[in-house]
This record gives sequence, C-alpha cells and structure tokens, in this order.
Amino acid sequence: KPYDYQIEGVEKLYNNYFFALFDEMGLGKTIMCLMAIDKLVSENSNFKALVICPKTLTKQWDDMVSQFSDITSQIIEGNKDKRMVHWAFSNLRQINITNYETIRQDGQSKDYLWDLVVLDEASRIKNFFTKTSHSVKQLKAKRRWVLTGTPIENMLQDIYSIFNFVHPYILGNWLSFRDNFLIWHREKIMSGYYPKEFTVYDGVKNIDLLKQQISNHYLRRTKSEVSLQLPPLVKQNIWVELSPDEQIVYNEILKRFVDRFRTSKQSSLGLIQLMRVCCNG
Repeated sequence: KPYDYQIEGVEKLYNNYFFALFDEMGLGKTIMCLMAIDKLVSENSNFKALVICPKTLTKQWDDMVSQFSDITSQIIEGNKDKRMVHWAFSNLRQINITNYETIRQDGQSKDYLWDLVVLDEASRIKNFFTKTSHSVKQLKAKRRWVLTGTPIENMLQDIYSIFNFVHPYILGNWLSFRDNFLIWHREKIMSGYYPKEFTVYDGVKNIDLLKQQISNHYLRRTKSEVSLQLPPLVKQNIWVELSPDEQIVYNEILKRFVDRFRTSKQSSLGLIQLMRVCCNG
C-alpha cells in the first residue's frame, strides 16, 4: 500500500501535463510515476509513454512495470538494426523504455507524438547546450514529466535546462532567465594571442520569484519531511564468505602488497583499494 506522500505524488503527476517530481532519493519516485501512468492507461488502452533513463536503469524500469502493473512494455536497446525494429513496433507497447544515448543517436524517436515522455534521473540534461539535452527536447509529447532527486547539482542553470524540457514557457528563453535570476558580467580573458570575451557568473538573484514561477510545476519532499509516514529503519549486516578460489587470490594479493607496504611508502589507502579486487561488490 502506498504511503500518503506517495499518493500525493501520484495525483500531482496524474493531474499535471507538465511536472517535475524532485523528491529526495529513496522515496519511490519511480513507483509513483508508474502508478500515475497506470491510471492514465486504465483510461486509455492506447496510451503510449516513452521513459528515458540511464542505461543502468532500463532493466529495473522494465522489471517494475511487470511487477506492479499489467502495462505492456519493451526496452529499446541493442545495435542499430535491433533498435529500428523496436521503434517500428513501439506503438504496440504502452511503455517504451530507453536510455539517453539511444535518444541522441536515433532520429526516428523524434517522429512520434507520445502521450507522455518521462525523464528519469533528469539531471542528465542539466547542461542546456549538450547534444543529449538538445535531442531530448526535440521529442514531441502531450505530457512531459521529469524525475530527479538533485534538480540542482552545480549551478542554478541546471534547473533552467530541466524546466526547458518540462515546458519551455515556464521560465522563458535563456537570455531572459540569465538576466532575471543570475548575476553575471562580461570579462575579457586572453586566449592565445588575443583576448576573448566570456560570460562570468557571480551568483544568483530573485530566488523567490523563481520559486513562484515554477511552484505549480514541481513537488519536492525530503526523507525528514515524510519520516513519520515511513517504517523504522532496519539495518542488517550480511557477511558473505569468499569462495576457496577467491580466498587464495585474496591471500596472495594481501601478502604481496603487505610486503610492498613494509618496504615502501605506499599509502594504506592504496593497499585497501587493491585488496578490493578480490571482493564481490
């Protein structure tokens, strides 16, 4: 059974065409998104969603679709010919799952009008000027959702790029955003034999205005805010024994580097890192 904060997250996604779920990691953004998609599919069996996530998460997404819903899904991956077949039959699946690199490579993904495009780990498009960011923003969709626990990793510009995908009109064009929310100046810096002029960012401003502009399009909760709804944290240490072959290799490497450590100034940190090569995980 979902927690109250998760029900709120599902309703926010379901009721908004353009939305960002910025909950802290570990609060179940994926399952909330899947529950919202399930509601949309229950109303329209022809509903087609495209989920874009890091390559390491495509299988996890597919497994969760199978475990928690009756939605049909496929992963679009493999070599170019295999991906072309997947794209050709994407209309037969209610959720198509792929990674950011595939979107950057496959132009045919931009030929479809999706009912929904979801970006998981949306900080992957935090740089407004990258090819990945540009490719994702060319996708056509009736709804656009993003999921990330770190909407701002380095600079305030990160949030601009993410919301530029969610809906370009929320924060306007780049120059408008820069002038409204960033403190900046132009500076001449020597590049080779000639000075070149660069934009230097000194800080941020009008943060309350920024929050106001995006307030209807995002939801952010931390673990501390919803802790009363969560069960007590249970920590369990599970010790895993090395196999006989692993133990032999481990002992050999341990002896080799202990001997080297005794006769040199090699750091103990380096020794520990080298010992890890024999450990699972």
